[in-house]
Amino acid sequence: MRIAVASQDGLTVAGDIGRWRKWVVFEIEAIEGCDDRVKSVPQRLKPSRTLILPKAMVLHHYREDQPHPLADCDAVIGAISSESVVRRMARRGVDAVATAETDLYKAISDYIKRQITPPQQRFIDALIYRVRAFFSAGL
Repeated sequence: MRIAVASQDGLTVAGDIGRWRKWVVFEIEAIEGCDDRVKSVPQRLKPSRTLILPKAMVLHHYREDQPHPLADCDAVIGAISSESVVRRMARRGVDAVATAETDLYKAISDYIKRQITPPQQRFIDALIYRVRAFFSAGL
């Protein structure tokens, strides 16, 4: 199982999945024959790589005309995610998940255990997000 987490410092979950550029990718060994479970959550996960996406590859701007570096992940985790990004990633077979958990390793553990704490969106955040989405759509 390959999981990418939006993180600025490699320790905390940060950012909007659709707009974040820096990702930490983890490889987690799966149980043979069981795609949706892993053997156990290691005490200390070690990242396999760090990705810094160019602006054109940020999911919000990505035009799907070339392979995407996160397309080989089973899941992407961030602090915020729009419904459109969740749908776009699902079409690629990638689970896009937003979490209130700030600890990167706990967020991965929660994802594996299917115990994600969803973020609580404040009214002002939702309003700003919708206004930005409206104007970025060119309407």
